[in-house]
Amino acid sequence: MKKIVIICDFNKNSGFGHLSRMRSLSKSFNPSSYDVIFLFELKNKKFIQNYVKDLKCKYLSFNLKKISKQIQDYLNQNLIDIIIFDSYRIDIKLEEKLYKSFFIVCVDDKVSKHNSHIVINSREDLSSNELSKPGQLWLTGKKFILMNKTQKKYSNKKSINKILIHAGGSDAYKLIDNFFESSITYLSTKNVVVDILYTNKKTHYELVKKINSLVNNKIKYRLLKFDRNFSKNLHKYDIVVGPAGT
Repeated sequence: MKKIVIICDFNKNSGFGHLSRMRSLSKSFNPSSYDVIFLFELKNKKFIQNYVKDLKCKYLSFNLKKISKQIQDYLNQNLIDIIIFDSYRIDIKLEEKLYKSFFIVCVDDKVSKHNSHIVINSREDLSSNELSKPGQLWLTGKKFILMNKTQKKYSNKKSINKILIHAGGSDAYKLIDNFFESSITYLSTKNVVVDILYTNKKTHYELVKKINSLVNNKIKYRLLKFDRNFSKNLHKYDIVVGPAGT
């Protein structure tokens, strides 16, 4: 049986995207052939354990931004075969340290440098052939989104009535500020309903303030609080805009 360790960003500030796609990926492995365990930072255990009851987890004191002896010791002592990283914080030197002893897979959103055997990025504009190099294969395109499929029955109607805008589980609206402002301004001239996702009261307040300043409530919109099961509602929308992980 192959042993797989998954290390992903998940804490109060990270949102649920990394965990959601790693949970989806972990469920795809045949349990009779693969033993999959999630490795999380001990300092976040109180928050994390409420959301991972269906997963096999281990908590250690480590920091992904450094070459962690705790991680190395655990991987060696437990004879791990494969490590899957889904993190914005991982130190490339840690990947380099582990490369010769383990098979490493990195899930990438930013086209960053990695010392891993496989890099997965779901962007359609990237070329696997151009990015791959000896010792490292890039898997690119929407077929590598690594999320459970949400199916919707499509009709022949061309009208768009319901739109969802979100900025990921971490409410990163500042990163899509120009897009958000131009979208709200444009949609205020259309007969559509716009749902906008948020995770905390501060974001709720900032969104209301921004929308009022842009269009003075001349738009049909609702602010919806994010929860981990929200992805089940995506089929209700004609258009969903935001990071794929959520």
